[in-house]
Amino acid sequence: MNAWFFTAFDSYINGLVRDQKRTVFSELSPELVEVGPGVGANFRYLPHGCRLTAIEPNTYMHGGLQRRAARGGIDVEIRSVVGDAIA
Repeated sequence: MNAWFFTAFDSYINGLVRDQKRTVFSELSPELVEVGPGVGANFRYLPHGCRLTAIEPNTYMHGGLQRRAARGGIDVEIRSVVGDAIA
């Protein structure tokens, strides 16, 4: 249900925060870690060709994350661990 909600409302939510995210994401490193990327809403702001380690325990999100990463030219590695288990 969570994956469906954020996929369905992605455009609306992005419209509310687009300018702020462009500012925050404007000077990112080419190697990144994102904890809880969900459906990949931030992928549109990542630099093409970057390497992303995505910490996403919800396996229902993984397929969408991989597809979105491929469309954005992002090299993604998805790890299915909860945040407090990251070592």
